Amino acid sequence: MADKSSAWVFLAVIFTSVTLSASRLSPIVLVPGDGGNQLEARLAKPSDSTGCPTSSSWYRIWLDVWQLRKGRLGCWAENIKLVYNKSTKISSNVEGVFTRVPGWGDTSSMEYLDPSWSAWVLGDAGNYLHDMVEYLVSVGYTRGSDLRGAPYDFRFAPQSQSNYYGMLKSLIEEMYQSSGEAPVTIISHSMGGLFSLHFLQQQSQAWLDQHIHRFIPLNTPWTGAALQLNTYASGYNMEIGLIDPLIIREEQRSYETGVYILPLPTTWPDKNQVLVSTPTKNYTVQNYQQFFNDIGFSTGYDMMMNIVNLTPLTHPRVRTSCVFSVGVDTPAAFVYGDGFPDEQPRRIMGDGDGTVTKESAQACRNFLTRAGDSVMVFRGLNHGAILKDQKVFSFLSDQIVIN
Repeated sequence: MADKSSAWVFLAVIFTSVTLSASRLSPIVLVPGDGGNQLEARLAKPSDSTGCPTSSSWYRIWLDVWQLRKGRLGCWAENIKLVYNKSTKISSNVEGVFTRVPGWGDTSSMEYLDPSWSAWVLGDAGNYLHDMVEYLVSVGYTRGSDLRGAPYDFRFAPQSQSNYYGMLKSLIEEMYQSSGEAPVTIISHSMGGLFSLHFLQQQSQAWLDQHIHRFIPLNTPWTGAALQLNTYASGYNMEIGLIDPLIIREEQRSYETGVYILPLPTTWPDKNQVLVSTPTKNYTVQNYQQFFNDIGFSTGYDMMMNIVNLTPLTHPRVRTSCVFSVGVDTPAAFVYGDGFPDEQPRRIMGDGDGTVTKESAQACRNFLTRAGDSVMVFRGLNHGAILKDQKVFSFLSDQIVIN
């Protein structure tokens, strides 16, 4: 029975490939999610007493699983964190740390976040978009031609990404011209959906009508991810047991995008929902200032107020297919004991994709109300698995053909 099933899947892929190859395909640009592409760093730091390296040539700071091991984790966190200036409201690297995003326009830095043997041993941990890219190539796309990547420094929120958005616009125009004026499809994952929505909202309707075929966001935290509250309070080790979440908590708190994907008071559907509880206090989206004060990170509230109205949940003004998955236990609220915020909480689980709750993922239904829009829901796929599933690929195949 298993052999017959495998044969049918194989035949379906071959049939799809032949069908799509005979069709006119929309060029595709991939916009990754938070941590969804490599980031490189170079060190020229002042001497200090930490014992951490202070100078280096360019190296991959994200992702390199070897740097996340015990004994090196603190040095890694110190180098990748941001420093926020409350007066200018601008974030920057730590003094002496220089960063760059490799592989602009390519998919290479997004296919494997860590292409090393170490990541492969840990269950192919570095594989992010490789499976999707391979599928698209199998149906007729060519890397670096009509299949491109738009990686970015995922630590910075859209208000700090003007150069990135200018490059993204130029990339789409280049792809449009080189493909014989075929409009481009944007496929995004996770936070990349919010980044893409923000980009589309800044363009004129005439430009969108000419250059964009469709927008396909996958597993987007439209109204935020409750898991971010765990991250801010006590750190989040991404379910990697060797990582002490308290060591990386300061680094995680420093990102502008951390507050960008919080459940925000302007968009979270239930303003009275208790997201964090302690023996003495409950926290909702209405008392964030108290929450940030109580976890010892008052700067977080100021950072949040910088982005709270940054990306309104309004129609992107292009045909959009919102795709998300449910049926996976997903952190929805957090219960702390007397050790708050320096202990890990008990998690109250809800429905979603393991990272984004159903309520947040399906918020696209509220603003995708135009002809040509669609919503597609898959079951049992976790947040990252949606990028590796054949059923999802088959759905994408129907969206990328230009009629």
